[in-house]
Amino acid sequence: MRSDSQASALAPLVLLIRPCFINHPGLRAEFEQYAPMGLLTIAAILQSHGYEVRLLDLAESDDPLPLVFRYLQALEREPVAVGLTIYTESVQKCARIQDMVRRLLPRAKIIAGGPHVNFCYEEVLLQSPVDFVVRGEGEATIIELLEAILHPGLPLNLINGIGFRTSSGEVSCTPDRLPVRDLDQLPIPAYHLNPVRGRRRKLSLISSRGCIGNCVFCASRALSGSLYRTNSPEWMFSVVYAEYLREPFFWILILDDSFTINARRAIRFCKLLQAWDVKVGWSARSRVDALREDLVLNMALAGCRTVHIGVESADEFVLSNIGKGITMAQIRESVRLLVVNNITVVASFIFGLPHETRETMEKTLLLALAIREFGKESAGTCTPYPGTPLFVCRDQLGIQIKVQNWSFYNLITPIFETEAISLKDIAMIRILHSTYTFDSLPMNLLSANPHQELRMELSEWINEMKTLRNNTHAKQPPFALPRSSMQE
Repeated sequence: MRSDSQASALAPLVLLIRPCFINHPGLRAEFEQYAPMGLLTIAAILQSHGYEVRLLDLAESDDPLPLVFRYLQALEREPVAVGLTIYTESVQKCARIQDMVRRLLPRAKIIAGGPHVNFCYEEVLLQSPVDFVVRGEGEATIIELLEAILHPGLPLNLINGIGFRTSSGEVSCTPDRLPVRDLDQLPIPAYHLNPVRGRRRKLSLISSRGCIGNCVFCASRALSGSLYRTNSPEWMFSVVYAEYLREPFFWILILDDSFTINARRAIRFCKLLQAWDVKVGWSARSRVDALREDLVLNMALAGCRTVHIGVESADEFVLSNIGKGITMAQIRESVRLLVVNNITVVASFIFGLPHETRETMEKTLLLALAIREFGKESAGTCTPYPGTPLFVCRDQLGIQIKVQNWSFYNLITPIFETEAISLKDIAMIRILHSTYTFDSLPMNLLSANPHQELRMELSEWINEMKTLRNNTHAKQPPFALPRSSMQE
């Protein structure tokens, strides 16, 4: 390492680490293609304030410790701070990384952010070598915190949005920081620090914060607030344009929870893409009740090829009791709109929701397998993550949490049961989902109900959607994408 006199003349160094938090190979493959947008935004803020930033992305590493060891050993000087993103499933992996950081970089402060520490900051501070946690949106918080680290004596209790241990060993948590209202004022994420996106030639983009929903299985509202804020479509396009000039890509991954909530904004972005002389494909996520004909048409004309929709369940009663606020009629209409506009439907489902029975899970299974016949689908296990109404209101919802180990909170392992469904029931429905197709699914599932009427109805719907899709494919597409991008 360089001498202290040499290091003092350099900009303060901050190391940011994204651990892999997904153990399942299939889910990890999807996670790996996404850039660590939170860390890249933090990195951009740090760079604008004169810090030197390094990013260690461990998304593709099954065994990160040897890689972390070699990376830390090769650093030419010790960072002022090391920041990590912690998800619930990655708590144990992060703890091992933190221990290594503490041994190899004894003077560096360890700062943790991410969903898990927002709700379990006391546990993290008391059971790991983490020095500080940053809660909520961290752009302003991290700058104030680093200034306090660089200039000991500045009062930590005046920095909103942090948690730390006091001199007596107790955990202190400062008030929440107000969210950023004008997202356009934030710098463009430091994409140049992330080599994964460059190799895969995909641009990740997040253009909104806050959540208007109140789904029982989601912590977005508790994490980012109910105030929905967006970047302007002009800001979005400027990022796309600038990054394409820097390093061309063939696909844009819009990672907003629901890109289509503000239809006017979404259409304006589509118009800007349509006017651009470079044609790239892209994907987005949407609520089913936020799709309408003019919006979907403009998305298709602008190159959108995939839209992910959260269907969750095929039972009206379950849908009406999970805070989602959608109906089966809206689900079917959103699917139709996407199919007729030549946009691939990617529908997600959840097994084991509150108020589920064996029969309702069977209906969801049938709908998921039906969509698989003409689109794509995925199904997860309902997981009571910290901060979700599932976790906070588990007693009122009749949920009996059976698994306490955070590493099993992975959207796959059954965690809780109710009076109506057991861990075994959820595990069995997942086996059926991964084993059978719609046509091969046996009549006898978990309950005594063969769902013959629903099967016939869905069979007709499959044929209708396939016909619409085939007719759409026969038409001239708005523009041709490179062959390699059609894998999406």
